[in-house]
Amino acid sequence: MSSKRESPEESVHQKTLERVSDAIVSVDTDFQYTYLNQKAEELLGKTESELLGEIIWDAFPDTQNSIAQDRIEKALHTNQKTQYERYNESVDSWFNVRVFPDTDGLTIFFTDITEKKERAVELERYEQIIETLPVAVGQNAPGSEGAFEYVNNGMVEMFGLESKEKAMQHSPADLYADPQEREVFNKKIQANGEVHDFALELEKPSGD
Repeated sequence: MSSKRESPEESVHQKTLERVSDAIVSVDTDFQYTYLNQKAEELLGKTESELLGEIIWDAFPDTQNSIAQDRIEKALHTNQKTQYERYNESVDSWFNVRVFPDTDGLTIFFTDITEKKERAVELERYEQIIETLPVAVGQNAPGSEGAFEYVNNGMVEMFGLESKEKAMQHSPADLYADPQEREVFNKKIQANGEVHDFALELEKPSGD
């Protein structure tokens, strides 16, 4: 009795799928698993042999009536690729999920975006703290003419600006009463990476 051998192309394709950092699964038109790479086995906590032939919703009941089921079924029925983000409680992680339909079913890629989500939450928390400070805070793009990328309400109030949007039309260079002080300030930052106790005179866009 002879067994089917993998072609060189199939072997290379298989090795590539096993090496990528994404979890990858394939299902047929009945939503039964037909393939899992090693990363997917680690993520799902089950081996390929355990899941082959199993329907997604039966193997993982928590996906029933979820955004995952809705998007995956819609991708197959419309033959349109889709993507969504989903929190997986069992592994305490966020994933960006991309679904690609073909004539045999679907291929699904899972990318771990937990770190990105955590950074976004920390940034939002940081900005909320900055907004409550009774001081002017501004962050600008690099360069002597770099425009403001962020300002807090304190900056708007101190310089008599109409809004944050109006404030970000300016660069720090616009606020220096003496342009030479700007050059000295930049040189100190370039030399030491930080500046302490540097006194300077600023003016409002109105000229005050």
